[in-house]
Amino acid sequence: MITRTLASILLSAAIALTMPACNSNPPGTSSAPAPPPGGPGAGAPMGQSGQAGQFSPQGGMADKIRMAQEALKVDPKNVNMLVELGNLMMDSSRFAEAADAYEKALAINPANSDVRVDMGTCFRNSGNPKRAVEEYNKAITYQPNHANARLNLGVVLAFDFKDTAAAVKVWEEFLKLAPGHQMAPQIQQEVANMKMAKK
Repeated sequence: MITRTLASILLSAAIALTMPACNSNPPGTSSAPAPPPGGPGAGAPMGQSGQAGQFSPQGGMADKIRMAQEALKVDPKNVNMLVELGNLMMDSSRFAEAADAYEKALAINPANSDVRVDMGTCFRNSGNPKRAVEEYNKAITYQPNHANARLNLGVVLAFDFKDTAAAVKVWEEFLKLAPGHQMAPQIQQEVANMKMAKK
């Protein structure tokens, strides 16, 4: 069983990993981890799948969202702007609107696993963990080495579905793919705890 204290540490660290500028992580590790619903950092995941530098750091989030929406009125199929809007909405904890923007981007480029993982996290934070699992699995189908898809999938399986056996399997795959990931020590400990609890 995952303890709340360890879960808080694990998920706070996972969220902190997503704070750097977009595309600063290796492929497959750039999407935001899914925090537990209502738990520490539940509204804090950062969208990492868009293009960096779309907007200047000056101005408020509302201005950035408005600018993205205006740009999409001119070019509604601009994938980078759809992703940027999704990231801005996700950063604002407007998860349903973020998922909508990501879904539009994925209608144009369905193989973008980073966007798909971010969309899954939005569904999870909107109370739809089943859809989150579907999106994480699709991301893995498109990009089998996507570490954060497995990281997030394990979180949803463990926290939302209480399926520790499935979570252990997915997290062991994550650890094989990303043994040097900053979350690896916490995930290794969680896997060990889950295995001990089954004995």
